[in-house]
Amino acid sequence: MLAEYWQNLMHTDYQFEYLQSCEIGSYELFRWEANGNTILRAPTESKVTCDRVVLQSPWIPSIENDIDGKIKALIEKKIEVLLIYSEKDEDCLPLSRLFASRARELGLQC
Repeated sequence: MLAEYWQNLMHTDYQFEYLQSCEIGSYELFRWEANGNTILRAPTESKVTCDRVVLQSPWIPSIENDIDGKIKALIEKKIEVLLIYSEKDEDCLPLSRLFASRARELGLQC
């Protein structure tokens, strides 16, 4: 399903990776619900690196334990963050706002 949605990018010079969680039941959720969390954790908790991450309506509970560490890792690795959310994303809104606010305070534009 995702591959079809992002197919337009295949005609550009971008490298596009589909990251899936190997943590089945992560935060006691189905895998599809934790993708934003997994995408954020990969470059901030491992040697994975990239130029940019896109978090669309992310449910990111991992920031509750170490928001500053995650943001500082993104800054250190020079990873650009595109954070997309709206007022209609009720489940994701509080943590998305928290991440965006703290990121600005620490000097990461997203």
